[in-house]
Amino acid sequence: YAQASTDGFATLNAALSVTGTSLWFTGLAANTTHQLRVAAVNHGGVVTSYDGALTTSTLVMDPVPAAYSGVSANAATSNWGADGNGRTLYRVRFSSDGFATQRTSDTYNTFALFGGLPANTLCVSSVAAVGNDGTVTAYADLGSTRTLVLWTDGGNGPGTTYVAEVSTDGFSTLNIASTTLNVSAVFGAGGEGSGLQANTTHEFRVKAVNGPNSSAYITLTATATLAAQPSGGALARVEVSSAGLTWGANGNPVGTTYYAQVSTDGFATLNASSQTLAYSATFFSLTPNTTQYLRVAAVNRNGVWSSFVVGPATATLAAQPVSGAYGVVAVSSAGLAWGANGNPVGTTYYAQVSTDGFATLNASSRTLAYSATFFSLESNTTHYLRVAAVNRADTWSGFEVLAATATWAAAPSASSATVSFSSVALGWSAGANHGGTT
Repeated sequence: YAQASTDGFATLNAALSVTGTSLWFTGLAANTTHQLRVAAVNHGGVVTSYDGALTTSTLVMDPVPAAYSGVSANAATSNWGADGNGRTLYRVRFSSDGFATQRTSDTYNTFALFGGLPANTLCVSSVAAVGNDGTVTAYADLGSTRTLVLWTDGGNGPGTTYVAEVSTDGFSTLNIASTTLNVSAVFGAGGEGSGLQANTTHEFRVKAVNGPNSSAYITLTATATLAAQPSGGALARVEVSSAGLTWGANGNPVGTTYYAQVSTDGFATLNASSQTLAYSATFFSLTPNTTQYLRVAAVNRNGVWSSFVVGPATATLAAQPVSGAYGVVAVSSAGLAWGANGNPVGTTYYAQVSTDGFATLNASSRTLAYSATFFSLESNTTHYLRVAAVNRADTWSGFEVLAATATWAAAPSASSATVSFSSVALGWSAGANHGGTT
């Protein structure tokens, strides 16, 4: 008879009977400390004392993104759902410059208020949950919101109507207009008009209206929307010393700058970086047979970076071995050696031997070394030897092929002589040699 509790068995959260020696409790609250205990029950229904209770915590669930609230000219509240977690610590990241810098907040609430923000600025945030065991979930993207476009009333009284306008070409054309009694307005997603184009400079102006009369426009600070995270992130051609990445604009206009990067240690360090206006980048002079990580971000007109889109990790191809040479050739054995040709230590090589030009294989050797020796070969026979390297993705390089060579003839195993008046006949056993041996 097993029981589960979250308050030291003052109350029970679950109780189950089982004839085995293990069971699962289901329907428990996530990220919650539970006490578990078990007792045995005899055929008469008498319960033994409980063993010492075990204490453990259920795993933490990922937070669930929710809409922003309380958005003003200088503040915004990030929100999320607990998704079944009990009392849980949440770690929030908030940025008004595309995470070039960020503010953080640890809270047991399912919201976090960030103030002191600049007006008319796109803000982004993400949140992770911290489990009772110290594990941290992946950060959930909470999306973005824009603080309000803000102006002062200029001495106008309450009830004054203002017309705020936005343009991308110095008001040769008008993109969006907002009529309001407030001294702020929001344009794009969550506000007036449709979403604004990514990575585009927007100009703002506002005037006060009194019946048929209106004031002159005042011009507000222009700003560029953030660049959208590139879409896709697919590998292009991967070779021995090069690898490429392609991506989509994801709404960014032509002329957006992208930064592609490559690393061999998950971006703890960078091996190379490429700045481009195109939608692809290729990195050269990479180490053969090495796992490469590639990613790309977009940068807006104000120099603010988007999040990275990360391509799948890939291994460069192994280089074909070079400088193949024979080692010791004997009656029933033959060896070959080769050079790594830039392949790192730990590269796997496959050496092969054949007597018919590799129509069939006589033997194969898998090794991390730079040599291999084949034994139990037929004596006085032409053998062909070759070697290839295999990368971490099990893709083979081309073969380094050695010129054909023959194993030595074996010494005859016995001899006899027949003597005549003017001649001697000598005979022997061929031993290991095949017919046709001279």
